[in-house]
Amino acid sequence: MELKLVPVTADNWKKAIFLTTDDSEKYPIEEQWIAANTFSLLQCHYDPDWDCRLMMDGDKAVGFVFYGYWREADHYLLCRYMIDLKEQNKGYGSAFLPLVIDQIRSQYSCRDVYVSVNDKNTHALHLYQKAGFELTDEMDEEERVYVLRGE
Repeated sequence: MELKLVPVTADNWKKAIFLTTDDSEKYPIEEQWIAANTFSLLQCHYDPDWDCRLMMDGDKAVGFVFYGYWREADHYLLCRYMIDLKEQNKGYGSAFLPLVIDQIRSQYSCRDVYVSVNDKNTHALHLYQKAGFELTDEMDEEERVYVLRGE
């Protein structure tokens, strides 16, 4: 694997919008667990508190991440993290998570990284808990908030 996070640009934005977790592959604006990448790209463009990256393995786009400053809670939040349906169960989720955490910490000079997860999204819960995220007493709408404390 040749893993890297790259900014979404005029040259690669189409790779981002055609990644999906939706098994019908209709690319809805709201997927089962997260907002679609098209929504995230628009939000990044118009809201300076948020950023996104394509997850690439060599020249192949395999996932997408949306993160930034959650102003209401004063936290840096890994908000949307997805691996394309065709690339799931290949280890990309676990492999990219440390890169994403490092990106957030270095970009924002923060120690702690937060994530919000729906209780029914057991795959995501397992991924984040395995990485060391711990449950807080906070909620983000219907999702529980977890934190990974920095050293």
